Amino acid sequence: MIKKPVMVITGTSKGIGEKIADYYLNQGFFVIGCSRGDHKFNSKYYEHYFLDICNEVLVKKMFKQIRKKFGRMDILINNAGIASHNHTLLTPLEKVQETMNINFIGTFLFCRESVKIMKINQFGTEPMPESTLLKLNSLFPNIKFLQTYGLIELGVLRSKSKKNDSLWVQVGGKGYETRIVGGMLEIKAKSAMLGYLNAATPFTKDGWFKTGDAVEVDGDYIKILGRKSELINVGGEKVYPQEVESVIQEIENVAEVRVYKEKNSIIGNIVCA
Repeated sequence: MIKKPVMVITGTSKGIGEKIADYYLNQGFFVIGCSRGDHKFNSKYYEHYFLDICNEVLVKKMFKQIRKKFGRMDILINNAGIASHNHTLLTPLEKVQETMNINFIGTFLFCRESVKIMKINQFGTEPMPESTLLKLNSLFPNIKFLQTYGLIELGVLRSKSKKNDSLWVQVGGKGYETRIVGGMLEIKAKSAMLGYLNAATPFTKDGWFKTGDAVEVDGDYIKILGRKSELINVGGEKVYPQEVESVIQEIENVAEVRVYKEKNSIIGNIVCA
């Protein structure tokens, strides 16, 4: 079994895809490329598949062969894509359909098949509904799910999930300190932005960045509830939309849900979905 990280890149016959593949080969990756055209690579750490990324049968066959040979893949870069530079009124329908197939259908097929053989899958940016995480664990029992945490203002912190199906996570690492003040996460970093242009500073006087993220605490672990700005005050009770959405998503035949507030003259706000 190969020890190098295995990366799949679409559209490696030319242009940006070719450059990306060349870069990661030089960084010590095993690169698997694909395209409808020929490629220039002559490396034992490069493997190429000739296919149309919109062809579901061929895409499934490709990933089946990757699983058989490598047992896994680590990174997917959906590079293949096209754009029409014609004015909308001059663009034929066939071109629009081709663009949608490559840019959307192709990306969908590669994402769907790659997640089945990835060993680690990261999630973050927005709070993950607990019901969604539990469902993913049941569908993909061999994948390790890792929650990440980062901000443009400070960078990406190191993280460690409590369990594969848990939203509790440790964040911090070298160069970062964390603390909880009034249920809100604050972070001090050795490297951080100076501030916002023409806006109030998000830093305390002693250099702590106020993230605006509300959290629960369990020892060294935190659970991110959501943004303070998203909180719904119902007669003094604090309700976070993500928690309600997670419960509703457990209901049969519910695919997507959005929870929001509406003003109420008696209790201030009511929760709506």
